[in-house]
Amino acid sequence: MRRIAVSFSASMLILGLASGTSAAEQTPGHSGEPTSAAAPRTSEALPPDPTAVGPYATKRLDIVRSWASVDVGFPPEAAQLIGSNLVEDVSEVTYPVDASGVVPSGTFPIVVLLHGMHEWCAGQGPVMDPAPVWCPEGERPVPNYRGYRYLADVLASQGRIVVSVSANAVNALDFWASWGALPISGMDARARLVAYHLGVLADANAGAVEGLGDALVGHVDVDRTVLIGHSRGGEGVTVAALSLERMANAPATVVGVVNLAPTAFAESAPATAATVTLLPACDGDVSDLQGQGYVERGRDLYGDQGSLRSSVWFAGGNHNYLNTEWTPGLSLSGTGKDDAKRAYDTGRASGSCQPQFRLSPEQERAVGLAYVTAFTRWAQDGNAAMLPLLDGTGTLPSTVAQGGFTVRVSSLAGPDRLLAVPGAQTSVAGDGVRIRLCLGSRLPSNDAAYRSYCGFRRVLPGFDTSWLGVDSFPVPLPGRTAVHLRWTAAGSGWMDLDEEVDLTDSSRLSARVVIDPRTRGSVHMVVRDASGASATVPLRGLPLQSITRGVSAARLVPQQAWIDPADARGIDLARVTAVGLATTGSGGAWLLDVSHRTSTPAPPAAVLPVATVEHAEFRVAPGPSTVRVRVRLDRPATAGARFAVGLQFPDEINAQPVSAFVDIAPGADFAEIPISLVAPQVVSPTDQFGGYVAVYPLRGATTETAGASINVVLEGADIRTLAVDAPVVEANPGRALTWTFRSSDGEYASADLAFVDASMDYSDLTRRFRRDRGLPASGPVVEVDTLNLYTEEIAPGIFRATLPLSTRAARGAWISYRVSSVSGAAMSEGDLVLTGTVGIGAGYGPPESPVED
Repeated sequence: MRRIAVSFSASMLILGLASGTSAAEQTPGHSGEPTSAAAPRTSEALPPDPTAVGPYATKRLDIVRSWASVDVGFPPEAAQLIGSNLVEDVSEVTYPVDASGVVPSGTFPIVVLLHGMHEWCAGQGPVMDPAPVWCPEGERPVPNYRGYRYLADVLASQGRIVVSVSANAVNALDFWASWGALPISGMDARARLVAYHLGVLADANAGAVEGLGDALVGHVDVDRTVLIGHSRGGEGVTVAALSLERMANAPATVVGVVNLAPTAFAESAPATAATVTLLPACDGDVSDLQGQGYVERGRDLYGDQGSLRSSVWFAGGNHNYLNTEWTPGLSLSGTGKDDAKRAYDTGRASGSCQPQFRLSPEQERAVGLAYVTAFTRWAQDGNAAMLPLLDGTGTLPSTVAQGGFTVRVSSLAGPDRLLAVPGAQTSVAGDGVRIRLCLGSRLPSNDAAYRSYCGFRRVLPGFDTSWLGVDSFPVPLPGRTAVHLRWTAAGSGWMDLDEEVDLTDSSRLSARVVIDPRTRGSVHMVVRDASGASATVPLRGLPLQSITRGVSAARLVPQQAWIDPADARGIDLARVTAVGLATTGSGGAWLLDVSHRTSTPAPPAAVLPVATVEHAEFRVAPGPSTVRVRVRLDRPATAGARFAVGLQFPDEINAQPVSAFVDIAPGADFAEIPISLVAPQVVSPTDQFGGYVAVYPLRGATTETAGASINVVLEGADIRTLAVDAPVVEANPGRALTWTFRSSDGEYASADLAFVDASMDYSDLTRRFRRDRGLPASGPVVEVDTLNLYTEEIAPGIFRATLPLSTRAARGAWISYRVSSVSGAAMSEGDLVLTGTVGIGAGYGPPESPVED
């Protein structure tokens, strides 16, 4: 099935930008966010506007080849969940043409756009006939892939072929995979879908392709590909970049990745592709801004090798507004939402996350467009004027500055070489400031001098950013170290370099610095030489300053501080021994690392083996045992690889890794993780203990997914049974009919009782019971679900189901139930019917039963 809609128009950008003042600037006395960027203190000319519409008109093709034809690795059983284990071949292609509607001569680089997790079907939206099998009857697929036209139009006008890919079926199956119904990673599926579409474009370059015809034949440049992903799509294109850089015959060469408000579950980073990550400050979905991890993990795994790794934080930003289909008022399917409301409209919103200071959808798209186009013009076109916008050393793009938006950029690698990364043995000193090392993790350390947590009490759990370290892993990980400075007056603090450094050939000296939101005053850089002489140097570019305030918005985000070393007067630049910060006023800061730029660029990063945990099922007997989970590398380890290992298993089987760390020897392509188990002797009839094994590469490897689910099945265990004390009971009026159950080993179980028959009238039951169940006041009791009963635990292993009787209950009236289901046990007597009768004697029923009419 194919449906192709073609439109042709001149490329015109319609953004609805703010006219020049932000909401904060329009509010007298506002003391939350800085309202605009400070004027740049640099003589460099402002770069051209990266968002300027290019010389070409554009054509757009909406291509629907199939709703279920692309194999992205989902197993056959996935078809039982959504009707197919194959996903759609659906995309929107926007490409440049001349005034006559023909693609100009020459080749054009590729940009692939991938949306993230969002509703995949809805009751309204564009009609698709036939509808995909994974949409319920009467619903239509949500056109998530059409939400980036504001990017595609400008990118294509500048001379690019832009493909926005539909990944709705991946979302549907990823939803089930996240609940353990499928043993697969949705990120791997997204990466395969991206690779598939790149292959289609390569085919289109060589010959006619369905939906594209011969329009692109000879015009596709696959060697300058940029991948752009939003939310889970951001992690999906990162995994795609990781996969493509390892392929012997890859369909394309990826030169860059742009992540828009991405997830970063696997804690990975590509080696060869430049990476820029946009972090909206008021993201109500990926609220911990975990995308900062793409910079930090890049530093962990590759140091200063490889291409640029950058993060762009902007105040007031929303997760959803970067996609028009996710935006209220613009969504064709009606599924758009203001996700910041959920997280910040709780009475505690502060800083730019207060409703009146958050960006509008148009303003947010202006920020996104500025940095996406700056990146593509740098990475694909070689426009060097765009680099300062992306590495934190320049000013803001003109549309961002004119809009009054608060943005901070920080970066590593690319043109810069690391000079210093603080570690446990780093020497720090200060004059007029308090200075110490702090560990970027909440996890404790035995070293008293190295125990502190960077940013402790400054952020809420789940609201920190990834430079602090990974504190959600099941076992302690080595944390990232920072130099923490605090001051109440003018002073300076510095960290010693490992050795003397010659900066005479350096054009820039830069540091990534996090500013405490309470900071007031100025922060500059200080440089010391081997003689002990020091120079305080004002920063170039944007100033270091508090960019957000208030608990709910207090993200501790890195900023870029930089100077021209030639401005450091009175010191010997050939023998620099320490770099730090000079301060005035009061406040605090964390110094993360120091870099410099020389005429010699950083060497390329080596492509690391990718580690994958194999899904497995183990059958074990009760008691202690050991199972072995395999971690496989896609290529032999060169210098050796080391992983931290963490488990998430039910407490009943007491699973522990034999060692929290696993090493893979050079030349090996796998390792086994021994896991000790102590399985229980008694289990329920359906007990299978699902767990999760996570790995975190510490050196020599990376990951595409964080781990794998593991299933443990017990063999030879006793089956827990549930027995009823008496299936036939009596109770006087005003008491309660009570059936008591006991589990065979004193552990928890539950039973549901379904109504069978009765001679009772509704008036035989208490008024409260009738009211709570929505039953009539009188009339013969009939079979309704509202009469069903459920057990509650009254003591360890003892459970009770009760039916309260009115004080006017007719003596001799009876009711019967059957045990319809049991959880956590099997009934010791099989199919069982329970009967209760209103007694004719005295004392029937428990004394604590309600006495109520």
